[in-house]
Amino acid sequence: MDGFRIRGAWSYGLQFLRGRLIWHILILLVLGILAVYALPLAVGESFGSAPATPLNGQYGVGTMPAGGVAAVLVIAVGYVLQSGSYFASWRLGLDRNSGPAGAIGFGLLAALLTMTLCVLLVLGTGFVAGSMASGGAWLLGVLIFLLPLAILFAMFFTVFAALFATAAALALVLAMVFGAATGNIGLAASLVGGSGMITVVFLVMSVVLLWLAARFSCVTSVTAERRSFNMFAAIGESWRLTLEDQWVILRYLALIAFALGLILLGFGTAAGVALSDYFQGAALHRGGPLEMIAGIALGLPFALLTVLVPAGIYRELEQSAATAEVFA
Repeated sequence: MDGFRIRGAWSYGLQFLRGRLIWHILILLVLGILAVYALPLAVGESFGSAPATPLNGQYGVGTMPAGGVAAVLVIAVGYVLQSGSYFASWRLGLDRNSGPAGAIGFGLLAALLTMTLCVLLVLGTGFVAGSMASGGAWLLGVLIFLLPLAILFAMFFTVFAALFATAAALALVLAMVFGAATGNIGLAASLVGGSGMITVVFLVMSVVLLWLAARFSCVTSVTAERRSFNMFAAIGESWRLTLEDQWVILRYLALIAFALGLILLGFGTAAGVALSDYFQGAALHRGGPLEMIAGIALGLPFALLTVLVPAGIYRELEQSAATAEVFA
């Protein structure tokens, strides 16, 4: 039996986009990027002269009226649109019989389901974690809150999870090494609030998140290909498919995340203040075309990578399983 091949996963990912590339680009660009960016502006205009603030604070896009209800509405709809574009792309690429309209409909329904799961889990774990923390077991409360969120993050946003986990782990390890070399032992702890215990927990959780991203990398693809909303069945199938090759998949995701991190760092350095203004919402507030173009130039390739990588992993594992059955 041939095991999981990194080159094969990347090749299958490119094949996933091939043939319907224009539709993938349109869905990801219009539904997942432009509509999300325009949403805060549209909501802000509908509230007339209400004071406007950047969406999501420092890293938001556009402006939104003051008020908790409007903020929650914009964030929720934006999440559904962006996640829906990913699920629609997976559906379109994994089932060649699916049309764009049907793929978009499925994508939006799947995004609503994932948002509901996230909200319920956050509320439930937040309550339990708060009770644990008030009882003095704050570390256990933090773990109870973070682990279920890490599982959801790994399942539905595999590339995002791998990027975050890899960047966090590298930053902490480099800080530890540099701190030990310079005598500043608390350097890594200062990055996460000054606590050595939290540093260790954060580092362990980063590694766990990357491993979970490898194990749950097929959940979205299974859901989309089968046009099923049975997340438990998709989780079980992903766990089965990735069992034997989990460490190779982990290395693949870490490689993708490292390369993507370097590209983002280079892009941000090259764009300078313009890109910073874009992420803070100033670009759309001013209507700056250069900032908007920079954001789209960054967002579209990242969206394509977000759908390409899990789909390629899924197809490569499927091919390996089919080869094993033939020679069994």
